[in-house]
Amino acid sequence: MTLQVRVVTDSTTNVPPELAERLQIMVVPCVVRFGNETFRDEVDLSKDAFYHRLATTSLLPATSQPPAGEFEEAYRRLQAAGSAIVSVHTTSTLSGILNSAHAAAMALAGAEIELVDTLTTTLAAGWIAIAAAEAAQAGASLKEIARQARAMVPRTRLFAVLDTLEYLRKGGRVHWAAAFLGNLLQIKPIVELREGVLSLRERPRTFRRALARLAELVQEFGPLERLGVVHARAQEAAIQLADLLGAHYPREKILITEASTALVCHAGPGAVGVAAVLAP
Repeated sequence: MTLQVRVVTDSTTNVPPELAERLQIMVVPCVVRFGNETFRDEVDLSKDAFYHRLATTSLLPATSQPPAGEFEEAYRRLQAAGSAIVSVHTTSTLSGILNSAHAAAMALAGAEIELVDTLTTTLAAGWIAIAAAEAAQAGASLKEIARQARAMVPRTRLFAVLDTLEYLRKGGRVHWAAAFLGNLLQIKPIVELREGVLSLRERPRTFRRALARLAELVQEFGPLERLGVVHARAQEAAIQLADLLGAHYPREKILITEASTALVCHAGPGAVGVAAVLAP
């Protein structure tokens, strides 16, 4: 079945592959670099291979947005199939992904494309892409889907506990990470991404306390529309956090997913996050 509207997103939004397939979401991979070697996120370099490289090389990985040509190819394929497009992406304040998508959209004369800046990332942005795809499958129009997606942006919440700030510091996108690094060696920092701004929220001294605090923060949100946990090769901790969150939200509805390698380049291995959408 050809949908009237199709959703495109990037690999940093961490839409689980099975959901992307079921909802016909097209995922454009970001670029992961180890030194002079470049890979398409989880296309040319699997998660296992990525973590093996992290463990066996001193090189810290870096990322870049997909080339505009990658988005243009995706848009052309959907346009040729008769579909309009809602393209949902990680925050423009921390990434050039939306710029690449915009350049591709401008190159396609007559294409019906709506771009959505989620002002967040990982599964918090993924929830918006998922909701947009669900609306598309329900038959909503391009403008209505885009309107609903943008209306979700202020209702997203994203917190994460990091095992280290080293990856944020090396990435250079978050200036305060370098300033705090020396004072955070003995703690597990909780960071928050809200309206495109990444900030250091709290400084628990243990990972266990940090997970408990994440659950407390979610409880403070009030009623939720969607809730998920995302992790960087920390499945046991992710399950523990989901169990804690089950006191505030139906445990069976909490989605657990593993972060894409492009995201791990900035969050670092061992990170665990919670992505929520507040009820309207």
